Amino acid sequence: MKIILKSINKEFVVSKLNANKVDKFPFPIQYADFNVLNYFFENNYKCDELSNLFLYPDSTAIYFHLKYFKKKKYEKIISSDLQNSLLSKLDKNKSNIYLLGDTDFILKRVIGNIEKKYSKIKVVGACNGYKFNTNDLVSEININKIDILFVGLGVGRQEKWILENYTKLNVKVIMSVGGWFQYLAENKKRAPLFMRKIYLEWLHKIILEFPRIWKRYLFGIPKFYYRVITKKIVIHLRE
Repeated sequence: MKIILKSINKEFVVSKLNANKVDKFPFPIQYADFNVLNYFFENNYKCDELSNLFLYPDSTAIYFHLKYFKKKKYEKIISSDLQNSLLSKLDKNKSNIYLLGDTDFILKRVIGNIEKKYSKIKVVGACNGYKFNTNDLVSEININKIDILFVGLGVGRQEKWILENYTKLNVKVIMSVGGWFQYLAENKKRAPLFMRKIYLEWLHKIILEFPRIWKRYLFGIPKFYYRVITKKIVIHLRE
């Protein structure tokens, strides 16, 4: 499976929001960590399908592979940092956003925190990630003038939903965000900055959420490295 990853920053995302709407479909942005790439491989996604997504490198496992195996020099991208920095740009632009994912409780806290810190962002709507009808949701999204749709359904569900539905949506950008809403709601805490700087945020996450995620890391990372070493997954990075 051939994967094309591309570098990204908040200015690039904003440029897609500011550009005149010449594309027929929204611009779907997907982070690519080891878990996401394992999901694509195990579910037999084809290169043509994945070419519809703007995939950017995320996670320490991907960073180490590109740096030490592929000898690529690039600035490490962390999806949570990218999304957090993007909010200030969206605030400046007075953007309309929509949130899909997590529970009503978490979404209510996310909206409250966004409104408190980014008063010019308008949260047009939010939808529980466990209780929704896709057709009704698409209709609701399309009747509103939404700049960016954040999708946090978790690995597997969010990628499948975006690929199946992005052509039906009248928004400028769709961005998968995994468990980001949990952090925005202040329901979970990220690793201290010093751990992030030495690429140990994954360790902090394992310590705090061991029962939920230990299998993902214990089995997922070796599977990922086996697949890239044996070229079952071939990663290319484009600037």
